[in-house]
Amino acid sequence: MSQQPPSYPSYSPGVMSILPLLYVGWADSLLSPSEVKLIKKKVKELNFLTEEDRTTLTKWGNPTNPPSEAEFKHWVSLLKKSAAQLPCEERQSLSNLGIEMARKTAIGDDILQWNSEETKSALEELEKAIGCESLETFRNIFSQKQRETEVSEILNRPSFDIEKMTELLDDDYSEIRNRMRTLLKDPVFKYKTLRDKDAYRDQVMNWCKMLANQGFGAVAYPKEYGGGGDMGAYIAIFEM
Repeated sequence: MSQQPPSYPSYSPGVMSILPLLYVGWADSLLSPSEVKLIKKKVKELNFLTEEDRTTLTKWGNPTNPPSEAEFKHWVSLLKKSAAQLPCEERQSLSNLGIEMARKTAIGDDILQWNSEETKSALEELEKAIGCESLETFRNIFSQKQRETEVSEILNRPSFDIEKMTELLDDDYSEIRNRMRTLLKDPVFKYKTLRDKDAYRDQVMNWCKMLANQGFGAVAYPKEYGGGGDMGAYIAIFEM
C-alpha cells in the first residue's frame, strides 16, 4: 500500500510573504549563522507578522531543525504555482513573489496591507540583507518553457517608449500618419504577389482609387481648386 503524502495546514499571508526567502536559504540545505541571525532579527521587527507567524518562521529559521524533505517539496509546489502567475518583469524579485503569495492568501481588508509600499520596502530590505542577488535557485522553480519565454521577453523588450518614439518621428504629421496606419491595416490593402503585369497594374489602380476615395489624392492641390493645400501632409501620406 502506497503511503499517503503528509498534509500541511494553510499558511498565513505573513508566512507566505517570507517563504520564498526561506526557500532560497534552505535550498543548499544550510542556513548560515549570518542568515539565522538576520532572519531572527527581521521576524521580530516586521510589523505585518502575527505572533503565530513569528513562532512558525523562528522554527524554520533554526539550523538544527530544517524543514523535512516532504515539507520542502510542499514549499516548492506553492512557489511554483505562484511564480507561474507573475508577470515577467516581476520575476526578478523574491519579495514580489512573496507579496503575490500573501495577496492570494489574504482575505478582505487584509489584502490592502500587501499592496502598501511600506510592506514591499520591508520585504525588499530583507531580501537585500539576505543577499539574494543571484536568483538562479529562484529561477529553478520555473519550467524550462517559462524561463525561455522570460528570456525572449527580456531580449525583445524595447529600450525606449515606442509610442513616444513614434510621436517624435511623426513630428507635425502624427495625425495623418496614424490615419494611414489604420487605413493600410484594412484587408483590402493586403499585399499580393501578382506575376501578370496587367493584373498587377489593375491592383495598384484599385488601391489608388481607394486612397482617392479617402480624400488623400487631393491633399496637395491648392485650396482654391478644392484641395488641401498641404504639401507636407501629402509627402507624409506618400511615405506611408
